[in-house]
Amino acid sequence: MTRRAARTPLLIVVDDLPWLDRATNAVLGSDARRLVGSRIGFLAASREGADSFFESGGLTEHSMEPGTG
Repeated sequence: MTRRAARTPLLIVVDDLPWLDRATNAVLGSDARRLVGSRIGFLAASREGADSFFESGGLTEHSMEPGTG
């Protein structure tokens, strides 16, 4: 993946984080933190207040109000 990103930027998109199991969320969180500053972006979506195993510590988060998407 990093070789491809050297040629063109990549974006990893994950929707509905709360639907993913604990192990998958752990891997995604770890990978997302390692990608900071690289040419690989990570975008994940979750409804506010939804319980998820995703650990977002150290990652930039943005919130959208309903109807602004």
